[in-house]
Amino acid sequence: MSLRLASVNLFSGRSLRDGLVDHDRVTSGLAALDADVVALQEVDRGQARSGGADQTAVAAAALGDGTAHRFVPLVAGTPGEPGWTRLRDRAAQPPARGVVARAGAGAAARALADAGPDPAAPPVVDQG
Repeated sequence: MSLRLASVNLFSGRSLRDGLVDHDRVTSGLAALDADVVALQEVDRGQARSGGADQTAVAAAALGDGTAHRFVPLVAGTPGEPGWTRLRDRAAQPPARGVVARAGAGAAARALADAGPDPAAPPVVDQG
């Protein structure tokens, strides 16, 4: 079995060409990669700058039905704006921004998407 991996910096979904956030454009770009597992960086969830979307869920939709996904925040708020702060997870592991894995990617790949802190647990604020 072969496994296609991709790493993508979503840049909060903004286009480098026009600066616009277009989730359909993100979805079609990720689908074109035809990857089984996608590691995401600079992905938003609930941020005004990206229309409040859960971009990890948007990425999962691009890979098709049955795709597992996990969002793990690195910051609370919008970097550069008043009130934002860095976060770290409860297990003191390096934070992953987001991972999606196709249903047919196999158990190991899906475990990547399912790994991480309990999403219902409140994050720990890094005061350091």
